[in-house]
Amino acid sequence: MALDVHVTSGTYPTERFGEVPLVDAVATHDAESGRYAIYAVSRAVDAPTELVIDLAELGADATGLTVSARTLSDPDLDAANTLENPDRVSLAEAPITRDGSTLRIELPAVSWTEILLG
Repeated sequence: MALDVHVTSGTYPTERFGEVPLVDAVATHDAESGRYAIYAVSRAVDAPTELVIDLAELGADATGLTVSARTLSDPDLDAANTLENPDRVSLAEAPITRDGSTLRIELPAVSWTEILLG
């Protein structure tokens, strides 16, 4: 089931879409397994962005959930996987901290991050 996600971030101007958020996210919950997944994208091109996730609305459901994160990014914005280097850009474990019902993770510039709770 898709969850309501409220993201507040800086923006950048585009000709076609006007002001676009630097960070966007979606989240899902699998009622059968009790697992949550959050997917975040950072469009910032020149600096990392801190993502703060408030799990308070999950209440007791969030207590005791394990948390892991993986990020797809590369400092070279033109980096690509090739036959010679097929793993040049790949998912890597990302450090994420938890303080009570708050998660914090640094999203690298131009990145995609998966956060799993379960």
